[in-house]
Amino acid sequence: MKLTEIQHRLQAAILDQAQNVPPFLAGDGAKGLAVYREAYRLRLLEALVADYPVLYRWLGEETFAELALAYLAAFPSCERSLRWIGKHLAEFLQSTDPWRARPELSEMALFEWTLGLAFDCADSDPLFSENLAQIPSQQWPKLKFKLHPSVYILALRYPVPQIWRAMQDAMPLPDCQKLQSTVSWLIWRKELRVFFRSLAKPERLALEAIQASKVFSEVCAGLAEWDCAADVAGYMAYLLRRWLEEGLIVAVAA
Repeated sequence: MKLTEIQHRLQAAILDQAQNVPPFLAGDGAKGLAVYREAYRLRLLEALVADYPVLYRWLGEETFAELALAYLAAFPSCERSLRWIGKHLAEFLQSTDPWRARPELSEMALFEWTLGLAFDCADSDPLFSENLAQIPSQQWPKLKFKLHPSVYILALRYPVPQIWRAMQDAMPLPDCQKLQSTVSWLIWRKELRVFFRSLAKPERLALEAIQASKVFSEVCAGLAEWDCAADVAGYMAYLLRRWLEEGLIVAVAA
């Protein structure tokens, strides 16, 4: 038997714990295989805990391990990096019994995964108010803003960001069933910290318009349909100041 074949069969035996022990591992080799199988399983579990620390604490060690094993059976590792092992967990929780009976778990997984994406994204230097002050007024209607690569917008029905914060601060958890109300959340990274905050609908639509590469005049026209219509210019100026302070805007072009 060639070395490459031995390696492939050993890998298959480690990945598929139901598979019979290969003949070349008979005797003491079977004990070594059992060690490798357990070590591989534990490493994947550790990676999922690292990606979903609050979900892990919320469910507890035993229940999370049960979830992880069921998830890994449905979505075995197929990437070179463990960074992506948990990318389907929110989908799995949303569609699989018994987890889908608790939709707040899927939302927590989505929230934590997005926090990780924001942290890992490419870096980009933010603009400052001085940069915008240099742009001639006649160019503003056609300006297009570019947001930081870490910017994500989520619509969540359950108060999972508040639960996430409460878990971090060892505070009492909000009641998921009593606080059901769809809220938009902004997630982004500034330097080495990830932030999140809720979004009013006009601000969410303005950010989504910028993400869709709409020009400044179109962004303002969208705001004109909301309560801020009486002073669109003032509200847009407030948003721009806030976005600049938060490091959300990284480029602008006419």
